[in-house]
Amino acid sequence: MNDIQKRAHLHCFACSRSNPNGMQLEYALSKKGDVIAEFKYGNQYEGFPGILHGGVLSAILDEAMTHCLFAGGYVAVTADYRVQFRHPVVTDQNATVRAWISYSTQPLYILQAEIVQNGRVKTIATGRFMEQPQLLSEESSRTIKEPTITVR
Repeated sequence: MNDIQKRAHLHCFACSRSNPNGMQLEYALSKKGDVIAEFKYGNQYEGFPGILHGGVLSAILDEAMTHCLFAGGYVAVTADYRVQFRHPVVTDQNATVRAWISYSTQPLYILQAEIVQNGRVKTIATGRFMEQPQLLSEESSRTIKEPTITVR
């Protein structure tokens, strides 16, 4: 997982240790094969007073699912993503994100993730990811070229 992260997410806002402006999340593989990370953010990431911004929570969930794929040796990008905000995640309190693969048939992977705070599931997400192994090639790590899109 760490090798792929270093190669594919060198400057990632969510997980890179080399990005001083990022969230610097640190994911670990559980005995069950899930990926987990603990976090605690202050008001620099809030939306409403005392509540973490939904976009920040979405990034945490998406990144957890991505790292779950990294742990399996897969490099994939988010194709479709749905988040349900059940309860506010409050600032300045510990929370945990957990992600797991619920279905896979290469090149498609379906994952789920949740954020728990104070023993309560606060936010859940489901994502579909498409495998993109070329993102780890030496050439693409230097320069990712945008695909040409024709608009009709």
